[in-house]
Amino acid sequence: RYLHGESLFQHKSPKNSSWQWRKLMALRDSFRAGIRWQVGSGYEISFWHDNWVFQSPLLPFKLDSAIVTSEKVNDFISELNTWNLPKLSLAVHSEVVVAILSIPLPDN
Repeated sequence: RYLHGESLFQHKSPKNSSWQWRKLMALRDSFRAGIRWQVGSGYEISFWHDNWVFQSPLLPFKLDSAIVTSEKVNDFISELNTWNLPKLSLAVHSEVVVAILSIPLPDN
């Protein structure tokens, strides 16, 4: 009823939203901190802004300020459905790469 195809975390509630909806929106940052994504295809997960590796986004771990932050997780998965280690190594610190490599990718 309220989202209309938007992400819960990107939605801006209208002022005439119900009391319950406003309270739910007020809690979403706390809720987001505890979420860990299951990677799947990676097309829906923001590499830099979603909490898919740790309980916080990867943006603070970015190595190069010129890196595009609109990338999705699937941009770091090779055609062979494995993590693209060279690309990961250019994007984030080595300890983050190790954490990402520990995340299993689904079989195609």
